[in-house]
Amino acid sequence: MKVLILGNPDSVWVKEFVRNVMIPLEAEVFLQESVDRGTNYYDYYKKAGVKIITIVPVPKWVMILPKIRAIIISKHQRKSCSRHAPFDVVINIFVSPELLSQAASYKRGGSKVYAYFCGSDIIRSSKINYLRLKLGLKQCNGVICASSNVHEAYSRKIGHTTGTPVEIIRLGMSSFDFIDAQLLCGNKSNFKSSWNIDPKKIAICIGYNANQAQNHLSVLRQLRNLSKSTLSKMTIVLQMTYGGNEEYIANVESAVSGLGCDFKLLRPYLNMPQIAQLRLLTDVFINAQVTDGLSGSVLEALYAGSSLLNASWLHYKEYSEWGISYKTFFSFEQIPQLLTEAMYDTSNNTVNREILKSQMTWEQCRDAWARLLK
Repeated sequence: MKVLILGNPDSVWVKEFVRNVMIPLEAEVFLQESVDRGTNYYDYYKKAGVKIITIVPVPKWVMILPKIRAIIISKHQRKSCSRHAPFDVVINIFVSPELLSQAASYKRGGSKVYAYFCGSDIIRSSKINYLRLKLGLKQCNGVICASSNVHEAYSRKIGHTTGTPVEIIRLGMSSFDFIDAQLLCGNKSNFKSSWNIDPKKIAICIGYNANQAQNHLSVLRQLRNLSKSTLSKMTIVLQMTYGGNEEYIANVESAVSGLGCDFKLLRPYLNMPQIAQLRLLTDVFINAQVTDGLSGSVLEALYAGSSLLNASWLHYKEYSEWGISYKTFFSFEQIPQLLTEAMYDTSNNTVNREILKSQMTWEQCRDAWARLLK
């Protein structure tokens, strides 16, 4: 089976999908490199036997012309991939109008074409964007959604207008293995100390990137209502390692520094062992973002044993079905009280860990894709 995957080869989700699904299914995998920088996982892909399709260079002047940049890049991508066609299967992971159009173009050569929506690619998609998607979706053999929230967003924005079959296939969580490995090396207090966080204080993580959609400022404004005694017992951890912009990050730093409690603002990009340690040292995780599918970072926090304060507008059908334990806030004003309660109930939730270990496996993802492609 000859498979072309269209998506960002630098994405850990693309890499893990290839490693845990496509390679075990004995697929001959082709990836097209990023237009401007190749791929950071080149060595892994080479050792795994994945073919990296080099994109015909795009002139630098093209990259500063947004109106024609996408058109020219798409043309270069199609030209580069056509040398390796035909493909049995073409999958666009993290769907975009440009890549989906490219994927659909191979259907004329006999390829089966699938669109794999993983989260923000449909949940935060603008009306113009999802209207552009519809033409490519009509050419697909199937649409795959990575969670029930993604499926609901797809149903609301696209619906059955394309006539394309839709099903849910969740991605696996490779990060759980890193958390398990770190648990063999230390405990919560050890990890806090190694990150220069007082082991005696409650580590509270707000969001997982620097995007203002995480609502850091709205949460921090509410924390001003906590007593000085309560604030003195906590360390606020802000993972600002990707996304966002410098102005917003500066505003967040100003807001948290004005609270008078310990805080740690993380900037350098974290590798998987570091992320595992961060999740394990976190006592309470506040998930207050605007929209979400089924966030891997929040799942990691739950798996690591963090208490979760989750916004009511982020309803996860999976959590209800699986029996995941967490606390819900219906307004930002409720956060101080719920946080105070959670600070005194910080024992690891092993029930959540066992549930997630059984549900978020790459095996279920691989089996589902095997059935689909069969």
